[in-house]
Amino acid sequence: MDTLRNIEVLRFADGEKNLQVVSTPNIGWNNNVQTVVGTNWNGTGWADTIDGAAAEVAAGKVGRDYVQGGAGNDLIKTGGYRVGAAANSDEHQGRCGGGVPATAVFGSRGGMTGVLLAVPPADFVLHNSLFLIAHFHNVIIGGVLFGMFAGINFWFPKAFGFKLDKFWGTISFWFWVVGFYVAFMPLYVLGLMGVTRRLRHFEDPSLQIWFIVAAIGALLIAVGIGAFLMQIFVSIKNRDSLRDETGDPWQGRSLEWATSSPPPAYNFAFTPVVRDVDAWYDMKANNAVRPTTGFRDIHMPRNTGTGVILAGLAVVFGLAMIWYMWWLAILSFVGIVAVSIGHTFNYDRDYYIPAEEVTACEDLRTQQLAARAAQPAQTPAMGA
Repeated sequence: MDTLRNIEVLRFADGEKNLQVVSTPNIGWNNNVQTVVGTNWNGTGWADTIDGAAAEVAAGKVGRDYVQGGAGNDLIKTGGYRVGAAANSDEHQGRCGGGVPATAVFGSRGGMTGVLLAVPPADFVLHNSLFLIAHFHNVIIGGVLFGMFAGINFWFPKAFGFKLDKFWGTISFWFWVVGFYVAFMPLYVLGLMGVTRRLRHFEDPSLQIWFIVAAIGALLIAVGIGAFLMQIFVSIKNRDSLRDETGDPWQGRSLEWATSSPPPAYNFAFTPVVRDVDAWYDMKANNAVRPTTGFRDIHMPRNTGTGVILAGLAVVFGLAMIWYMWWLAILSFVGIVAVSIGHTFNYDRDYYIPAEEVTACEDLRTQQLAARAAQPAQTPAMGA
């Protein structure tokens, strides 16, 4: 793999200021990083973030900007740009992006009433009531469904190459959130009033208003569902204007945003060198340079339907066991065993993507990035 070059790693030979080269590591995709290891007087790692040679560091001619550079004797000299915590604070200053994905995440909540239901006396009173219904809908919708909506809006451009429409996504989110609370908060009240679930008829007219409010909330949720379907439709219709040409529409931090949208079959032409949990952010902070030459054939696994077939047979087997359909259970189990054994005789499981094809794909990516860079600069935002 052709990654980092011209990197010097040095270490204080005597614990003072005498530096020596000890290794040449591969870090990220940058070809112009100088790495120096050393220690300051209290033994913690530190990093000089100004331009200058190793001799200047050895002579004590260091700048005023330092960040934690690692443990022990590690010192990373990055030559003009900041790394780690300094890059985080200087570039973003703690600001969070907006947009539909972040909004949906902030709307995700639920499960606090589970703490109450974990108390045996309270659970004895509230179990099988509408309070319980409100509780698990609070968990499923607030804690799971909103997170799913956030994930769909966030990773949709990576999977399909264009973002989802922001307007209809925002409409869907707010109708869902408002409808969610309007629909299920009354059920908490009804549960505390002793109304059980699965009740077809009630005689107390004072309960009617709470059911009406809950029905209004259900209508609001229905509008949110419709707005989500409209978001998908409008996004597909306007996909050319919503196209993600950068591969990183949200200024992401993890590695999937280092590829094009959608990514090629091989994902990465070279295996990335990961030094941080937020690998892509770390690469951007260190001005990592994407490799454009030296591509090789890439070994790939061949697609197979065995997993889907086994999953389908397992579902049939599970249902047959639950409903005591022994003949179906036996047939599905035999099918699972037969497909599993048959797959072991499938030796055509891999192939190679030629280097020429990889080069053509990466060259196209380079052209797209260059065209994007030539456009007027715009401030990236989560909801853009």
